[in-house]
Amino acid sequence: MAQAFSQQVDLSDFIGMHPESGQAVDSLPYEFRDANGCILQQGHTNESGDTQRVMTEKQEQIVLYVGTGDWKLAMDGKHDL
Repeated sequence: MAQAFSQQVDLSDFIGMHPESGQAVDSLPYEFRDANGCILQQGHTNESGDTQRVMTEKQEQIVLYVGTGDWKLAMDGKHDL
């Protein structure tokens, strides 16, 4: 089955952007997890403060964790088209 649902999160407000270059001050680790706590994707934010796009086969509830174990931020979201 094709992966038809995706989500990408812009964390630039959370990270902070360099005023002259417009690039993220830091790269943050993150994890997308499903409702059962299984990791769907993990990585680091890019120079624009974005996560990679996470893809699933069906619409589902996902949670984004940002940080390194002592999570700095957690966001629930409805995973839509």
